[in-house]
Amino acid sequence: MARLVSGLIRRFSLKSFSFFSKQKSNSRMSSIEDGSLEFPFLSDASNDSYYSRTLMIIRGLPGSGKTLLAQEINKRFRESCQVISYAPPLPDNSNQFEKLANDTSDSCKNGKEVVVVDHTNHHLEWLEQLFDIANCHQYTVLIIEPKTSWRHEMKQQCQCPPSEMEKMKEALSQPLLPLYYGWFLTHESEHHLKSLCKKFLKLMNELNEENKHLEEFSLNSAEKTINFETYFHHEGPLHCTTKYCNYGSAEGASEYSEKKAVKDNYGSAFKLAISALFITPRTLGAKVSLTHDQLRLWPNDEQQCKVGPPFGSRAHITLGVAPGVQDVQTGIDLLEMVSMMQEGDKFETVSEVSEGKLYYFPRGMWMLELTKNEEVKSVFSGYYSKRKNEEGKEGEDKKTEDKKTENKPSRWKCGLQ
Repeated sequence: MARLVSGLIRRFSLKSFSFFSKQKSNSRMSSIEDGSLEFPFLSDASNDSYYSRTLMIIRGLPGSGKTLLAQEINKRFRESCQVISYAPPLPDNSNQFEKLANDTSDSCKNGKEVVVVDHTNHHLEWLEQLFDIANCHQYTVLIIEPKTSWRHEMKQQCQCPPSEMEKMKEALSQPLLPLYYGWFLTHESEHHLKSLCKKFLKLMNELNEENKHLEEFSLNSAEKTINFETYFHHEGPLHCTTKYCNYGSAEGASEYSEKKAVKDNYGSAFKLAISALFITPRTLGAKVSLTHDQLRLWPNDEQQCKVGPPFGSRAHITLGVAPGVQDVQTGIDLLEMVSMMQEGDKFETVSEVSEGKLYYFPRGMWMLELTKNEEVKSVFSGYYSKRKNEEGKEGEDKKTEDKKTENKPSRWKCGLQ
Protein backbone atom coordinates (compact mmCIF):
# COMPACT_ATOMS: atom_id res chain seq x y z
CA MET A 1 0.00 0.00 0.00
CA ALA A 2 2.82 2.38 0.89
CA ARG A 3 4.49 1.72 -2.49
CA LEU A 4 1.19 2.38 -4.28
CA VAL A 5 0.66 5.68 -2.48
CA SER A 6 4.27 6.68 -3.12
CA GLY A 7 3.92 5.87 -6.80
CA LEU A 8 0.69 7.85 -7.10
CA ILE A 9 2.28 10.87 -5.41
CA ARG A 10 5.29 10.71 -7.73
CA ARG A 11 3.10 10.43 -10.85
CA PHE A 12 0.94 13.32 -9.65
CA SER A 13 4.04 15.43 -8.98
CA LEU A 14 5.42 14.76 -12.46
CA LYS A 15 2.11 15.62 -14.08
CA SER A 16 1.82 18.76 -11.95
CA PHE A 17 5.35 19.81 -12.96
CA SER A 18 4.55 19.18 -16.61
CA PHE A 19 1.26 21.08 -16.32
CA PHE A 20 2.78 24.13 -14.63
CA SER A 21 5.73 24.11 -17.05
CA LYS A 22 3.29 24.22 -19.95
CA GLN A 23 1.32 26.95 -18.22
CA LYS A 24 4.51 29.00 -17.78
CA SER A 25 5.44 28.41 -21.44
CA ASN A 26 1.94 29.30 -22.61
CA SER A 27 2.06 32.40 -20.40
CA ARG A 28 5.24 33.51 -22.14
CA MET A 29 3.76 32.84 -25.58
CA SER A 30 0.69 34.85 -24.57
CA SER A 31 2.96 37.69 -23.50
CA ILE A 32 4.64 37.60 -26.92
CA GLU A 33 1.29 37.67 -28.69
CA ASP A 34 0.09 40.54 -26.52
CA GLY A 35 2.75 43.10 -27.37
CA SER A 36 6.23 41.64 -27.43
CA LEU A 37 6.22 41.59 -31.22
CA GLU A 38 4.75 45.05 -31.71
CA PHE A 39 7.41 46.65 -33.91
CA PRO A 40 6.68 49.07 -36.78
CA PHE A 41 8.42 46.91 -39.37
CA LEU A 42 6.22 43.92 -38.45
CA SER A 43 2.88 45.72 -38.44
CA ASP A 44 2.09 46.88 -41.99
CA ALA A 45 2.62 44.58 -44.98
CA SER A 46 2.27 47.52 -47.39
CA ASN A 47 5.54 49.04 -46.17
CA ASP A 48 7.91 46.34 -47.45
CA SER A 49 9.61 48.70 -49.90
CA TYR A 50 10.55 51.13 -47.13
CA TYR A 51 12.99 48.65 -45.62
CA SER A 52 15.18 48.20 -48.67
CA ARG A 53 18.77 47.69 -47.55
CA THR A 54 18.20 47.60 -43.81
CA LEU A 55 20.53 45.98 -41.28
CA MET A 56 18.54 44.97 -38.19
CA ILE A 57 20.80 44.35 -35.21
CA ILE A 58 18.98 42.43 -32.46
CA ARG A 59 20.72 42.68 -29.09
CA GLY A 60 19.91 41.25 -25.68
CA LEU A 61 20.70 38.58 -23.11
CA PRO A 62 20.64 34.88 -24.05
CA GLY A 63 17.06 33.61 -23.87
CA SER A 64 15.51 37.09 -23.99
CA GLY A 65 13.51 36.40 -27.16
CA LYS A 66 15.97 37.51 -29.86
CA THR A 67 15.67 34.38 -31.99
CA LEU A 68 11.87 34.41 -31.87
CA LEU A 69 11.94 38.04 -33.01
CA ALA A 70 14.39 37.19 -35.80
CA GLN A 71 12.10 34.38 -36.94
CA GLU A 72 9.13 36.75 -37.08
CA ILE A 73 11.14 39.25 -39.14
CA ASN A 74 12.13 36.42 -41.47
CA LYS A 75 8.48 35.43 -41.89
CA ARG A 76 7.58 39.05 -42.58
CA PHE A 77 10.13 39.70 -45.34
CA ARG A 78 10.58 36.09 -46.51
CA GLU A 79 12.96 35.62 -49.47
CA SER A 80 14.22 39.21 -49.24
CA CYS A 81 15.49 38.56 -45.68
CA GLN A 82 18.65 36.89 -44.40
CA VAL A 83 18.94 35.98 -40.71
CA ILE A 84 22.45 35.48 -39.33
CA SER A 85 22.36 33.80 -35.94
CA TYR A 86 25.03 32.36 -33.64
CA ALA A 87 25.10 31.37 -29.99
CA PRO A 88 26.95 33.72 -27.61
CA PRO A 89 30.69 32.99 -27.94
CA LEU A 90 32.59 31.39 -25.12
CA PRO A 91 35.89 32.96 -23.99
CA ASP A 92 37.82 30.47 -26.15
CA ASN A 93 35.61 30.94 -29.22
CA SER A 94 35.94 34.64 -30.07
CA ASN A 95 36.81 33.79 -33.71
CA GLN A 96 33.08 33.35 -34.15
CA PHE A 97 32.85 37.13 -34.54
CA GLU A 98 34.95 37.00 -37.69
CA LYS A 99 32.60 34.48 -39.32
CA LEU A 100 29.60 36.48 -38.16
CA ALA A 101 31.06 39.65 -39.71
CA ASN A 102 31.90 37.88 -42.98
CA ASP A 103 28.43 36.36 -43.26
CA THR A 104 26.84 39.75 -42.59
CA SER A 105 29.02 41.43 -45.19
CA ASP A 106 28.29 38.73 -47.76
CA SER A 107 24.54 39.10 -47.23
CA CYS A 108 24.78 42.87 -47.75
CA LYS A 109 27.05 42.44 -50.76
CA ASN A 110 24.56 39.99 -52.29
CA GLY A 111 21.82 42.61 -51.99
CA LYS A 112 19.52 41.07 -49.38
CA GLU A 113 17.00 43.80 -48.61
CA VAL A 114 16.78 42.98 -44.89
CA VAL A 115 19.76 41.48 -43.04
CA VAL A 116 19.14 40.44 -39.41
CA VAL A 117 21.98 39.82 -36.95
CA ASP A 118 20.65 37.67 -34.08
CA HIS A 119 23.29 37.81 -31.35
CA THR A 120 23.84 39.35 -27.92
CA ASN A 121 25.59 42.27 -29.69
CA HIS A 122 26.80 43.79 -26.42
CA HIS A 123 30.43 44.64 -27.33
CA LEU A 124 30.71 48.22 -28.58
CA GLU A 125 33.72 47.37 -30.71
CA TRP A 126 31.80 44.54 -32.34
CA LEU A 127 28.82 46.82 -32.98
CA GLU A 128 31.13 49.30 -34.68
CA GLN A 129 32.23 46.51 -37.02
CA LEU A 130 28.58 46.01 -37.96
CA PHE A 131 28.20 49.76 -38.46
CA ASP A 132 31.22 49.67 -40.77
CA ILE A 133 29.57 46.95 -42.83
CA ALA A 134 26.28 48.84 -43.01
CA ASN A 135 27.93 52.11 -44.04
CA CYS A 136 30.16 50.40 -46.62
CA HIS A 137 27.16 48.82 -48.31
CA GLN A 138 24.82 51.78 -47.71
CA TYR A 139 22.41 50.00 -45.36
CA THR A 140 20.19 51.74 -42.82
CA VAL A 141 20.78 50.42 -39.29
CA LEU A 142 18.04 49.54 -36.81
CA ILE A 143 19.03 48.60 -33.25
CA ILE A 144 16.33 46.29 -31.89
CA GLU A 145 15.82 44.81 -28.43
CA PRO A 146 13.20 42.18 -27.50
CA LYS A 147 10.12 43.36 -25.61
CA THR A 148 9.52 40.13 -23.70
CA SER A 149 8.77 40.46 -19.99
CA TRP A 150 11.74 38.21 -19.12
CA ARG A 151 14.30 40.01 -21.34
CA HIS A 152 16.35 41.15 -18.32
CA GLU A 153 16.55 37.70 -16.72
CA MET A 154 19.82 35.76 -16.88
CA LYS A 155 19.26 32.10 -17.80
CA GLN A 156 20.83 29.35 -15.71
CA GLN A 157 21.21 27.10 -18.76
CA CYS A 158 23.41 29.61 -20.60
CA GLN A 159 26.92 28.25 -21.22
CA CYS A 160 28.54 31.60 -20.40
CA PRO A 161 30.18 31.86 -16.96
CA PRO A 162 28.22 33.98 -14.43
CA SER A 163 30.93 36.66 -14.51
CA GLU A 164 30.57 36.97 -18.29
CA MET A 165 26.80 37.15 -17.97
CA GLU A 166 27.11 40.02 -15.48
CA LYS A 167 29.40 41.90 -17.86
CA MET A 168 26.97 41.25 -20.67
CA LYS A 169 24.04 42.52 -18.65
CA GLU A 170 25.96 45.65 -17.63
CA ALA A 171 26.94 46.38 -21.25
CA LEU A 172 23.38 45.91 -22.49
CA SER A 173 22.04 48.27 -19.82
CA GLN A 174 24.04 51.17 -21.28
CA PRO A 175 22.10 53.40 -23.72
CA LEU A 176 23.22 53.10 -27.33
CA LEU A 177 22.57 56.46 -28.97
CA PRO A 178 23.44 57.28 -32.60
CA LEU A 179 25.46 60.12 -34.02
CA TYR A 180 22.11 61.59 -35.04
CA TYR A 181 18.46 60.61 -35.46
CA GLY A 182 16.53 61.27 -38.64
CA TRP A 183 14.50 60.03 -41.58
CA PHE A 184 16.67 57.95 -43.95
CA LEU A 185 15.59 57.73 -47.57
CA THR A 186 15.18 54.41 -49.34
CA HIS A 187 17.47 53.79 -52.31
CA GLU A 188 14.56 54.23 -54.70
CA SER A 189 13.74 57.63 -53.20
CA GLU A 190 17.42 58.64 -53.14
CA HIS A 191 17.56 58.03 -56.88
CA HIS A 192 14.34 60.00 -57.44
CA LEU A 193 15.52 62.99 -55.41
CA LYS A 194 18.95 63.04 -57.09
CA SER A 195 17.24 63.03 -60.51
CA LEU A 196 15.09 65.96 -59.43
CA CYS A 197 18.20 67.76 -58.20
CA LYS A 198 19.96 67.27 -61.55
CA LYS A 199 17.09 69.04 -63.32
CA PHE A 200 17.39 71.89 -60.83
CA LEU A 201 21.15 72.18 -61.39
CA LYS A 202 20.63 72.15 -65.15
CA LEU A 203 18.24 75.08 -64.74
CA MET A 204 20.84 76.91 -62.66
CA ASN A 205 23.51 76.28 -65.30
CA GLU A 206 21.22 77.83 -67.92
CA LEU A 207 20.85 80.90 -65.71
CA ASN A 208 24.60 80.94 -65.31
CA GLU A 209 24.92 81.35 -69.08
CA GLU A 210 22.50 84.29 -68.93
CA ASN A 211 24.52 85.81 -66.04
CA LYS A 212 21.48 86.48 -63.84
CA HIS A 213 22.75 87.40 -60.38
CA LEU A 214 25.33 84.62 -60.58
CA GLU A 215 28.21 87.03 -59.97
CA GLU A 216 27.21 86.96 -56.28
CA PHE A 217 27.24 83.18 -56.09
CA SER A 218 30.91 82.36 -56.44
CA LEU A 219 32.99 82.08 -53.31
CA ASN A 220 35.98 82.90 -55.50
CA SER A 221 35.59 86.29 -57.20
CA ALA A 222 37.97 85.15 -59.96
CA GLU A 223 35.45 82.54 -61.12
CA LYS A 224 33.16 83.99 -63.76
CA THR A 225 31.13 80.84 -64.38
CA ILE A 226 30.32 77.84 -62.21
CA ASN A 227 29.42 74.28 -63.12
CA PHE A 228 26.82 73.56 -60.45
CA GLU A 229 26.84 69.83 -61.13
CA THR A 230 30.48 69.54 -60.00
CA TYR A 231 30.61 72.40 -57.52
CA PHE A 232 29.09 70.46 -54.60
CA HIS A 233 29.91 67.12 -53.00
CA HIS A 234 28.08 64.86 -50.55
CA GLU A 235 28.94 61.73 -48.60
CA GLY A 236 26.73 59.34 -46.68
CA PRO A 237 23.03 58.48 -46.94
CA LEU A 238 20.44 61.07 -47.91
CA HIS A 239 18.44 61.89 -44.80
CA CYS A 240 16.56 64.55 -42.88
CA THR A 241 18.20 64.99 -39.47
CA THR A 242 15.95 65.51 -36.47
CA LYS A 243 18.41 65.52 -33.54
CA TYR A 244 22.20 65.52 -33.44
CA CYS A 245 23.18 63.32 -30.48
CA ASN A 246 26.93 62.68 -30.83
CA TYR A 247 26.33 59.24 -29.25
CA GLY A 248 24.70 60.85 -26.21
CA SER A 249 27.17 63.63 -25.41
CA ALA A 250 25.28 66.41 -27.23
CA GLU A 251 23.01 68.61 -25.13
CA GLY A 252 19.49 67.19 -24.86
CA ALA A 253 20.43 63.92 -26.61
CA SER A 254 19.36 61.59 -23.79
CA GLU A 255 16.11 63.47 -23.23
CA TYR A 256 15.29 63.30 -26.93
CA SER A 257 15.98 59.56 -27.13
CA GLU A 258 13.60 58.97 -24.21
CA LYS A 259 10.68 60.84 -25.79
CA LYS A 260 7.65 58.59 -26.28
CA ALA A 261 7.26 59.70 -29.89
CA VAL A 262 10.89 58.78 -30.63
CA LYS A 263 10.61 55.34 -29.01
CA ASP A 264 7.24 54.58 -30.61
CA ASN A 265 8.33 55.65 -34.10
CA TYR A 266 11.85 54.23 -34.17
CA GLY A 267 11.94 51.96 -37.21
CA SER A 268 8.70 53.36 -38.65
CA ALA A 269 8.11 54.10 -42.34
CA PHE A 270 7.35 57.70 -43.35
CA LYS A 271 6.64 59.67 -46.51
CA LEU A 272 8.42 63.02 -46.54
CA ALA A 273 7.12 65.91 -48.64
CA ILE A 274 9.79 67.81 -50.60
CA SER A 275 8.37 71.30 -51.18
CA ALA A 276 11.42 73.15 -52.58
CA LEU A 277 15.02 72.83 -53.74
CA PHE A 278 17.56 75.51 -52.85
CA ILE A 279 21.13 76.46 -53.58
CA THR A 280 23.58 78.90 -52.02
CA PRO A 281 27.34 79.52 -52.40
CA ARG A 282 27.77 77.02 -49.57
CA THR A 283 25.02 74.41 -49.79
CA LEU A 284 22.57 72.50 -51.97
CA GLY A 285 19.47 71.09 -50.34
CA ALA A 286 15.82 70.06 -50.38
CA LYS A 287 13.22 71.69 -48.11
CA VAL A 288 11.05 69.18 -46.20
CA SER A 289 7.54 70.19 -45.12
CA LEU A 290 6.70 68.15 -42.03
CA THR A 291 3.25 66.89 -41.12
CA HIS A 292 1.75 67.24 -37.65
CA ASP A 293 2.78 63.68 -36.76
CA GLN A 294 6.30 64.21 -38.06
CA LEU A 295 6.67 67.41 -36.03
CA ARG A 296 6.29 65.26 -32.90
CA LEU A 297 9.75 63.92 -33.71
CA TRP A 298 11.23 67.38 -34.17
CA PRO A 299 13.43 68.42 -31.19
CA ASN A 300 12.16 71.06 -28.81
CA ASP A 301 15.50 72.86 -28.76
CA GLU A 302 14.47 74.72 -31.92
CA GLN A 303 13.07 77.95 -30.55
CA GLN A 304 9.40 78.62 -31.26
CA CYS A 305 8.83 82.36 -31.56
CA LYS A 306 5.75 84.39 -32.39
CA VAL A 307 7.89 86.23 -34.92
CA GLY A 308 10.13 84.08 -37.06
CA PRO A 309 10.04 80.86 -39.07
CA PRO A 310 7.41 78.29 -38.00
CA PHE A 311 8.47 75.32 -35.90
CA GLY A 312 10.18 72.72 -38.08
CA SER A 313 11.15 75.16 -40.86
CA ARG A 314 14.75 73.95 -40.70
CA ALA A 315 13.77 70.44 -41.85
CA HIS A 316 15.84 69.65 -44.95
CA ILE A 317 17.88 67.07 -46.82
CA THR A 318 21.46 68.04 -47.62
CA LEU A 319 22.25 67.20 -51.24
CA GLY A 320 25.71 68.74 -51.35
CA VAL A 321 28.10 71.23 -49.78
CA ALA A 322 30.97 73.32 -51.11
CA PRO A 323 34.55 72.38 -50.17
CA GLY A 324 35.27 73.12 -46.52
CA VAL A 325 31.58 73.56 -45.61
CA GLN A 326 29.83 71.35 -43.04
CA ASP A 327 26.38 69.83 -43.61
CA VAL A 328 24.89 71.80 -40.70
CA GLN A 329 25.20 74.95 -42.82
CA THR A 330 22.39 73.71 -45.07
CA GLY A 331 19.76 74.20 -42.37
CA ILE A 332 21.16 77.63 -41.50
CA ASP A 333 20.91 78.76 -45.13
CA LEU A 334 17.36 77.43 -45.40
CA LEU A 335 16.21 79.28 -42.28
CA GLU A 336 17.67 82.52 -43.63
CA MET A 337 15.69 82.18 -46.86
CA VAL A 338 12.48 81.23 -45.03
CA SER A 339 12.88 84.32 -42.82
CA MET A 340 13.33 86.58 -45.84
CA MET A 341 10.25 85.07 -47.49
CA GLN A 342 8.27 85.90 -44.35
CA GLU A 343 9.39 89.51 -44.55
CA GLY A 344 8.03 89.58 -48.09
CA ASP A 345 10.27 92.12 -49.82
CA LYS A 346 13.78 90.66 -49.68
CA PHE A 347 13.52 88.27 -52.60
CA GLU A 348 12.36 88.34 -56.20
CA THR A 349 10.75 85.91 -58.61
CA VAL A 350 13.20 85.19 -61.41
CA SER A 351 11.15 82.84 -63.55
CA GLU A 352 8.36 80.29 -63.62
CA VAL A 353 9.13 76.85 -65.02
CA SER A 354 7.15 73.65 -65.30
CA GLU A 355 8.53 72.45 -61.94
CA GLY A 356 7.62 75.63 -60.04
CA LYS A 357 8.74 79.19 -59.23
CA LEU A 358 12.39 80.17 -59.00
CA TYR A 359 13.21 82.84 -56.40
CA TYR A 360 16.40 84.85 -55.94
CA PHE A 361 17.59 86.05 -52.54
CA PRO A 362 20.49 88.38 -51.68
CA ARG A 363 24.03 87.00 -51.42
CA GLY A 364 23.63 84.43 -54.16
CA MET A 365 20.85 82.28 -52.67
CA TRP A 366 18.15 80.66 -54.81
CA MET A 367 15.06 78.56 -54.18
CA LEU A 368 12.84 76.58 -56.55
CA GLU A 369 9.42 76.30 -54.91
CA LEU A 370 7.84 73.20 -56.42
CA THR A 371 4.38 73.40 -57.94
CA LYS A 372 3.60 70.01 -56.41
CA ASN A 373 5.29 68.39 -53.44
CA GLU A 374 7.49 65.42 -54.26
CA GLU A 375 7.09 62.46 -51.89
CA VAL A 376 10.05 60.35 -50.82
CA LYS A 377 10.02 57.18 -48.73
CA SER A 378 12.04 57.01 -45.53
CA VAL A 379 12.56 55.13 -42.27
CA PHE A 380 13.03 56.90 -38.94
CA SER A 381 16.22 55.59 -37.35
CA GLY A 382 19.71 56.69 -36.33
CA TYR A 383 23.07 56.97 -38.01
CA TYR A 384 25.65 54.81 -36.23
CA SER A 385 29.39 54.78 -36.86
CA LYS A 386 32.75 54.51 -35.13
CA ARG A 387 33.09 57.08 -32.37
CA LYS A 388 35.79 59.75 -32.50
CA ASN A 389 37.96 60.91 -29.65
CA GLU A 390 38.83 64.52 -28.95
CA GLU A 391 41.77 64.42 -31.36
CA GLY A 392 39.45 63.24 -34.12
CA LYS A 393 40.96 59.78 -34.49
CA GLU A 394 38.27 57.15 -34.76
CA GLY A 395 38.23 55.00 -31.67
CA GLU A 396 42.00 54.92 -31.07
CA ASP A 397 41.71 55.41 -27.30
CA LYS A 398 38.95 52.83 -27.07
CA LYS A 399 40.82 50.26 -29.16
CA THR A 400 43.94 50.66 -27.04
CA GLU A 401 41.90 49.99 -23.91
CA ASP A 402 40.13 47.02 -25.52
CA LYS A 403 43.43 45.33 -26.33
CA LYS A 404 43.99 45.01 -22.59
CA THR A 405 40.66 43.24 -22.15
CA GLU A 406 40.16 39.53 -22.75
CA ASN A 407 37.55 38.06 -25.10
CA LYS A 408 37.20 41.05 -27.39
CA PRO A 409 36.09 40.40 -30.97
CA SER A 410 38.73 40.58 -33.68
CA ARG A 411 38.65 43.54 -36.07
CA TRP A 412 37.02 43.20 -39.43
CA LYS A 413 37.76 45.56 -42.32
CA CYS A 414 35.17 46.41 -44.94
CA GLY A 415 36.50 45.86 -48.45
CA LEU A 416 34.29 47.20 -51.22
CA GLN A 417 35.25 46.09 -54.73
